[in-house]
Amino acid sequence: MRNVLVLFAILCFATIACIAQTKDEAAIKAALQKETYSAYQRDYDAWASCWVHDNSAFIGWNNSNGTYDVRQGWDGVNELVKSWLTSSSETNHPDFINVNMLITVVGDLAYVNYDEYSAEKTGTKYTLTKIFKVLRKVGGDWKFVSVCSYWNYDYKFSKEEIK
Repeated sequence: MRNVLVLFAILCFATIACIAQTKDEAAIKAALQKETYSAYQRDYDAWASCWVHDNSAFIGWNNSNGTYDVRQGWDGVNELVKSWLTSSSETNHPDFINVNMLITVVGDLAYVNYDEYSAEKTGTKYTLTKIFKVLRKVGGDWKFVSVCSYWNYDYKFSKEEIK
């Protein structure tokens, strides 16, 4: 009987852990969608609300000319991205598709790596970007701590080719 009770307790805890993980993963996916959509729509306030505003913030990406941009701390991240988001009101990428997503949650931290296909301005061809993001749970919400994006800049994929 004791073995049955121990087994039952283990199964209960495992079930609770799986439900919590699924709930966190859904919230993380929603945060990913909001942060990316806000950036591509050039909605600074919505984008900024997705981030931690402290010295742990970090962002980095490569540029098509072979250079890169990197900022550490919220002030640097904010300055770089705000200037880019507010430099034009034109939508940058009208569509994006995230695939091959791997989410790992450890307590109040999560890291995510995935492939993002972003449409060029006409929305007919997509480029592949390899992305790695770190999020921290703050007040029950998942907020971005770090984003690293490695862009291909070769818009060669049709929507039908993305898997």
